[in-house]
Amino acid sequence: MPSENGWNPSRANGATECQWVKIPGAEHVSLQFLKGWPLQILRAYAADYHAYIEPLRDHDSAAYTATNSVATSNHLNGTAMDLNWQLHPFKVDYAGFDAAKIQRMRELLAFYTFEGLRIVFWAQDWRSPKDAMHHQMGYGTYGDQRVQRFIDQRIRPD
Repeated sequence: MPSENGWNPSRANGATECQWVKIPGAEHVSLQFLKGWPLQILRAYAADYHAYIEPLRDHDSAAYTATNSVATSNHLNGTAMDLNWQLHPFKVDYAGFDAAKIQRMRELLAFYTFEGLRIVFWAQDWRSPKDAMHHQMGYGTYGDQRVQRFIDQRIRPD
């Protein structure tokens, strides 16, 4: 069974299948992602979030978790992250985002859409529950070669 966003494995072994990385521009923040495309995409997205939306904080940001109350959670396989959760409470529409931040978020998400594929999905866009802290690999991205083309064309190697 894949995770909620369709990624396999649905549950990763954090010690072997995930990797801790520092976020470029926010080296004080370390997050653990599924190796491969998710690591490349979500690390770059977190760096852009830090640069363009708001500074990331290590104490209330996380990605991979070994346990979760939601059986299909994308945190269980390192394909999702919660950023600055104390600023963006769960189940609150646009929690902590004013109009300027919302506009910048939409521009960031547009950049992370490639050839019609939403490479990164913001859980603020779920019908319910609203989850403005949560960002994940987009639906339909698992195995889609557009993800690799996006990485090749838009993510700097550094």
